[in-house]
Amino acid sequence: MKSKYGAFGAFTLCIIIGFIPVSGIIKLLAIILISVSIVYVNRSLFYFILGNRNYMSKKTENKDKTWQYYRKAYNANLIDKYKVTMASILIQKNDYNFGGEILDSVINKSKDEKLVKLSKIQKSMVYQLNGEIEKAIEILEEVRDQSYCDKNLMINLGTYILYQNNLDKAKEIIKDSKEDEKTSSGILDNHGWYLMLTNQWEKAYKIYIDILDRKPRFPDPYVHAAQVFLHYNNIDKAIECLNESLSKIWTNTILFDKEILTQFINNLESDKKEYYLACLNNSVEEVAKGKNYKTLSDAEANEYLKKELEKEPTHLIKESETENIEETIEDSTIEDDEIPNTELTEDDLKWDEEHK
Repeated sequence: MKSKYGAFGAFTLCIIIGFIPVSGIIKLLAIILISVSIVYVNRSLFYFILGNRNYMSKKTENKDKTWQYYRKAYNANLIDKYKVTMASILIQKNDYNFGGEILDSVINKSKDEKLVKLSKIQKSMVYQLNGEIEKAIEILEEVRDQSYCDKNLMINLGTYILYQNNLDKAKEIIKDSKEDEKTSSGILDNHGWYLMLTNQWEKAYKIYIDILDRKPRFPDPYVHAAQVFLHYNNIDKAIECLNESLSKIWTNTILFDKEILTQFINNLESDKKEYYLACLNNSVEEVAKGKNYKTLSDAEANEYLKKELEKEPTHLIKESETENIEETIEDSTIEDDEIPNTELTEDDLKWDEEHK
């Protein structure tokens, strides 16, 4: 706003100068001086625009210039609204700690309460990336307690709570965000993840059939869907989902690691695929949050396989029979006694979708 009024004032001043009875050279010099002043005053916005143009470029060397322009824009006191956008890109794709520094400047100084809350939601991802999950949850709960909530907050909060395996709290978050499951694959994925951790595999299966039909653009639900297929010993479908996950949009905030997922694929395609099936199915919690599986002894794997491979999953619905999925989703967390007594101790989204 200030830049707009400043530019308008400078333009008006140039017109006035044109009518002042002085030589043409003096008028020209005055207009040049005013123009340079306009550029200097608005340099932060110019740097921001240049950074965005380079970010959208397909050339790697141009993308590298993005971060240089963003730092210049920040140092030149870019307006808060664009700071938040810039910080989001940095967190997703580059220096997330610098993104956090930018967000802190908005949180600590901005008078726009909504922008501060949005900044705090973004800041939770910086905490996550630094392994400070408790702080990530705390800052999101703080925003929620201020009567502000959006899909990004609920996706992040649900993800971090599931990461901690806090199933009671996760159930509460899933209930509170149930309506958004119809439009958010990230929120629905958290529900499916919860169902896996609470051993509700039939309901998880139905949810992931729904999610796969939506074709989300981020990798997490494909990995979780692969886990469900592995639970029912469908190795081929699990490999398909894992391969699909590798083709999606990857950012710094994705819980998974491409090398680990590639390792899973190679293992499941090897001559010892049954052994790795046993390992993966015995590490549901670890794999669901991006960790590697726990290795089993041959005896442990054989014991598992003897029991599980005899299982006949006759209760599974066919992929085309999804008409009752919404009902399943709505009913799957109603009763407290549905959660078994278990000791089992995560979004494209594109970056622009994550800060709508």
